[in-house]
Amino acid sequence: MRSTVLHESIDESDLVFSFPIKAREAATSVVSRLPHAETHPVGRIPIQLAGESLFLPYRIYNEPIDEPSDRILRTIHHCLYSCHHDGHVREASIARAISISETLVVPFVILLLSGYPIEIHKRIALSLANSSLRDEAFNRFSANNPEFMALAHSRALSYHAVYYRSLARNDYPALRLLESWSP
Repeated sequence: MRSTVLHESIDESDLVFSFPIKAREAATSVVSRLPHAETHPVGRIPIQLAGESLFLPYRIYNEPIDEPSDRILRTIHHCLYSCHHDGHVREASIARAISISETLVVPFVILLLSGYPIEIHKRIALSLANSSLRDEAFNRFSANNPEFMALAHSRALSYHAVYYRSLARNDYPALRLLESWSP
């Protein structure tokens, strides 16, 4: 598998490769509507989804725009904005993406659980509890992406140790969720 690069600039048009071929046309539509950003997206995090090699962006810098009305376009829109440089935008976008209950959301959820803002972790846990997305989708993704899952778990462990040491490990939402999906 390709290596994870968090700080490399990528071309905005490459964001379509964050989604499987069956969603590529919709992704192209969403990406073409993104407002121009002075800063290019960064990060190239390799994953496997639906039997395809894809990558997740680490951060995007496009100003938020209204969500599309079509379900799949809306899912892709919120997945991409869950990588936004503004944590409030990330949090709101991942909650909206989870509520749509498409498996395309799974890698973006895991990516956010590997970050440090516990507020986002709590919002994810609450959103998943009210979603029809099931553990099977996360378990399947986890089994197909052991390197990505190991990286996410390692980062969550580090953030727990540095920022949330006062919480029991099982009370830290990121670790609780990630460990429940471990292969």
